[in-house]
Amino acid sequence: MPKIVLKKSDLPVGPRGLQGLQGIAGRDGRDGRDGNAVHKGDTGEQGPQGIPGPVGPEGPEGVTGKDSTVPGPQGRPGKDGVNGRDGANGKDGKDGKDGKDGKDGPVGPAGPPGSGGGGGDTLAAMISIDGACDLSFFWQGVTTDNEVLDYIFTRSIKFPQNLWGSKGRARTSATGSTTFTIKRNDSNIGTMVFAAAGTVPTFTFTASVTFQPGDVFSITAPASHDATLSDIKVTIQGSRI
Repeated sequence: MPKIVLKKSDLPVGPRGLQGLQGIAGRDGRDGRDGNAVHKGDTGEQGPQGIPGPVGPEGPEGVTGKDSTVPGPQGRPGKDGVNGRDGANGKDGKDGKDGKDGKDGPVGPAGPPGSGGGGGDTLAAMISIDGACDLSFFWQGVTTDNEVLDYIFTRSIKFPQNLWGSKGRARTSATGSTTFTIKRNDSNIGTMVFAAAGTVPTFTFTASVTFQPGDVFSITAPASHDATLSDIKVTIQGSRI
């Protein structure tokens, strides 16, 4: 009898039964050898970014770079600050050395000729030391007729009777007796007389006289001057009061 072979597809299919319980998983088998890669599939889409991990430790400081040779732009000027207080004055410096004398200036024009004949330079001055006051007069050369020397006072000065302590002298003696008149504010108060051939005068002053500031002491040469009496120096001694 011939053997009948039935295909699985020829058998009638009954309804699917319920799925049985899953059995216990067996042990994993050993990994097989890697096969030769024949075809490589397309790259899949990028997955979502993971949560950032913690910050790692700071790395070592890098080497300092070289200084730039190009200057940066200049910033805007700042506002002026408040002025500080003035400092204390410093000590005075030492005096500098005196400068060299300047050159003499040009000679000025000559003055007008003096009046009278024979008269030279004259001078009246006062020196006050420790309460004593010396009033000095000087005629250079011979005097002129009625030549007057005046001195005006700025303080109170008293002259004693007969002008005690006063002195006078001429370089060249008089030919004849020569009288000079002493005045206070143009009023006669005494005389100074050079005897003939004399060089030292005699004073006549009948009483002490006080001169106040603004008063004028005068000595007047005679109306007819002596031809030889010259270079007369006189110092009248007084005292401050």
